[in-house]
Amino acid sequence: MNVFKFSFKTFKRTRKESISYSLVLLFSILVSFLFIDIGNNYDLIGNDRAVGGGIWEEFSVPLSLTLPFIVVIICWLMMIYASMYYFNKKTNEISMILISGGSVMEVVKYMLYQICFNLIYIIPIAFLLGTVLLKYIYILMYNYLNIPQSMIHIDFSSYIMTLYSLIPIIACVVVALIGFCLYKHTIQELICRSNQNIVRERKHKIRFHIFFIILYFFGLLMIVIQEHSVGAYIVPCIVGVISMIGIIRKIIPSLTSKLNTKVSTFVIAFANYSNSIQESILPILLLLTLVSVLVPIFISQNKISNEYATCFLSYIMIIILLCMSIIFEFLNNIINRKEEFKSLNRIGYISLLIKKMILQEMVLFYTTILILPFVYILAIGLKFILNGDITFLEFLFLNLVHIFSLFFSFLITHYFYKKIILNYIGGNNNGN
Repeated sequence: MNVFKFSFKTFKRTRKESISYSLVLLFSILVSFLFIDIGNNYDLIGNDRAVGGGIWEEFSVPLSLTLPFIVVIICWLMMIYASMYYFNKKTNEISMILISGGSVMEVVKYMLYQICFNLIYIIPIAFLLGTVLLKYIYILMYNYLNIPQSMIHIDFSSYIMTLYSLIPIIACVVVALIGFCLYKHTIQELICRSNQNIVRERKHKIRFHIFFIILYFFGLLMIVIQEHSVGAYIVPCIVGVISMIGIIRKIIPSLTSKLNTKVSTFVIAFANYSNSIQESILPILLLLTLVSVLVPIFISQNKISNEYATCFLSYIMIIILLCMSIIFEFLNNIINRKEEFKSLNRIGYISLLIKKMILQEMVLFYTTILILPFVYILAIGLKFILNGDITFLEFLFLNLVHIFSLFFSFLITHYFYKKIILNYIGGNNNGN
C-alpha cells in the first residue's frame, strides 16, 4: 500500500471532520509563539521572584521566565491530547493499513503524514496571526508599563524556536498514538479491569481516606495561621494540592463501591464520573495545582510591574489551555465508552435517561474541579483583601476567569458528549 497516497486521500476526504483538530493545532502553535517571544523580550523580563514569608521566607519562585514556559508546555500537552483524540477516530483507516499487510512503521508514516498535512498550512497562518497579535499585545503592555512603543520588536529566534518545539511534540504524539490507536479494549478486558478496581478499592483503609480530608483542612489551617507576606501561601497550597490528589485518586473511587448497592441513573452517572476524573487526572491536577499556586503569586505582585502584566496574561492563557486539554482528554475517553452506553440502551435505558446520566456526570465532574481549589483561593483572597493588597473587584475578576472558563468547558464537553453517545446508539430515534 502506498501510505502517502492513502494518507493524502484520507486527509482530503475527511478535511471537514479535521477542522476542529486543525483549529486546536493553530491555537496551540499561535499561543506557543506568543509566549516564546514574550519569554525572549527583555523589556518584560526582570529578576522577579515571588518570595515566601514567615516560616517559608527562604522559598522563592521565578516568574517572568517560568510562567511563559508553563504556558508553552501546556500548549504542547494540548496538542498531544488533541492528536490522540483525532487519531482515535481514525482506527478504521489504521485497521485498513494493518489488514492490507502494513507494518507498525507504515502506521507511523500514516500518522506523520496526517500531522504534516495539517501543519503545512497551519504554521504560516499561526505565524502571521501571531505577528499581528504580538504587536497589539505589546502596545497594550508597553502602554500599561510606560515603556516607549519605539522599543517594540519581535525576535526572529521566536519563529525558529517555535518550529524546533514541534519536533519533540510530533515524536511524543507518534509514540503515544502507536500504542493508543492499536490497543483495543475487549469485553473480557473491561470486566477484568472492573474487577481489579473493585479489589483495589476493598483494600483501601478508611483511615487512609480520612488522612487526605484532614490534610485538606490542615492546608486551610496553615493559610489562616500563616503570617501574611508576599508569596507566603505557596507551600500551604502545595499541601492542599496533595490532599486534592488523594481525594480524587482514593476517596471518590471508594464512594462508587458504596453506592453500588442500588442501581439507578445517579449511581451509573457517579461511576462514570469516577472513571472520567481518574482518566483525565493529568490535566485536572495541572489545573488544580496551577490555579492554587498561581493565584496567590499573581495577587501578590506589584500592580505596575513587568511581572504583573506577564503573570496576568499567562494566568488567563493557562486556564483556557488547561480547560481545552480537559475537554479533549474527556472526549477521548468517551470514545472508548460508547459500547457501555449501547449496552445500557439495549437493556431499556432510553435516550432521555442517558441524557440525564450524562448531565449528572458532567455536573459532578466540573463541580469537583471548581470547588476543590476554590476553597483555598477564597481563603487566600480574603487575607489579601483584609491586608489591603488587592481589592474585592480584582479578586472577583480573577475568580470569574476561572469560573467562566470551566463553565464554557462544561457546555462544550456536555454538547459533544451527548452528540457522540446518542449518534452511536441511535438516540435520536429511540425514546427522545
